[in-house]
Amino acid sequence: MDRRAFVRAMLGGAASLALPPLASASAASTDPFYAGPRSLDLRRGGEHATVCYWRDGQYLPEGYAKICWLLRDVRAEQYVQIDPMLLELLRWIQHYAGMHGYKGAIEVLSGYRTAETNTRAGGAANSQHLHGKAVDFVLPGVTPASLADVVKYLGVGGAGVYVRKGYVHADTGPLRGWQG
Repeated sequence: MDRRAFVRAMLGGAASLALPPLASASAASTDPFYAGPRSLDLRRGGEHATVCYWRDGQYLPEGYAKICWLLRDVRAEQYVQIDPMLLELLRWIQHYAGMHGYKGAIEVLSGYRTAETNTRAGGAANSQHLHGKAVDFVLPGVTPASLADVVKYLGVGGAGVYVRKGYVHADTGPLRGWQG
């Protein structure tokens, strides 16, 4: 099994989830990291929340909806259902950073984007942001290059590093990497 297939299997079945409606998925293992409650600590501008989005083998509608709202297009005040695999990817990143001493929230710069916002941001015409499958973020004190290495290592989707702008892009689209 290649690394991408392994990571997808270990993410608890999120990739195969059919939304809407929000469906449950089984845990990949009895390990508490996989089977226990799943939370994300996210900051977006003045908003900050630690959100539990998974418990007892299923996604929690209230927690999932809160994360979708935090990852909304803030310019248009619109949100979509975020790809559950993206939540799992962010959780892995947060877990990895925590294992190396990082205690803060993932600071979200951009999540879902409407077509208009994507154009204004200079995003690609087929950007994963348009589908709720991408996030641009920082972890204060962690270099963008280091974060991009973690995203690339997980092998789930796209990993872009914007060193001069100081952030990382992660998505659940096709496997690829770039520097901006």
